[in-house]
Amino acid sequence: MDFRKIDNILPKYWEGDTSLNEEDILYSYFTSNNVHESHEVYVPYFKTQQSYRNKKAPVEIATSINEKIGGNKVRKISSYKKFWRIAAAIGVLTVGVVLYQQYVLPVESNSALYSDTFETPEEALQEIKMALGMVSNKIEESTIMVSNEIIKIDISNNVLY
Repeated sequence: MDFRKIDNILPKYWEGDTSLNEEDILYSYFTSNNVHESHEVYVPYFKTQQSYRNKKAPVEIATSINEKIGGNKVRKISSYKKFWRIAAAIGVLTVGVVLYQQYVLPVESNSALYSDTFETPEEALQEIKMALGMVSNKIEESTIMVSNEIIKIDISNNVLY
């Protein structure tokens, strides 16, 4: 095998970026008798790794580990927990329906309130003039009331001083 190809695969192997096919190439190269002298340093490592790759864990160990972690147990949900899950789902659904009725439906039913109320712009202008006239009258009344109060305060100040 070409040792330059191995030189390209080895850095990737040490970084953990090799594919399984490339690792098989490395293991077959280092366990063969045709290893280049610059690679002799890696032979013991790859032979040891190859021996570990070929070993399988005994079935007894796998089953005992599985039993200790409870891998074969089938979990049953008690009817009490099922009841609470169903109750929670019904509660969430109820809250969703109530929120929908309070916030979404009123906007749709009140859409008539937001539609145009005047047929022509002149009618709208007349309505605005009337509203502004009412505001102006209220301001004028307030101004007169404040003026009267100021006059009363001035009279009482003249009496006291």
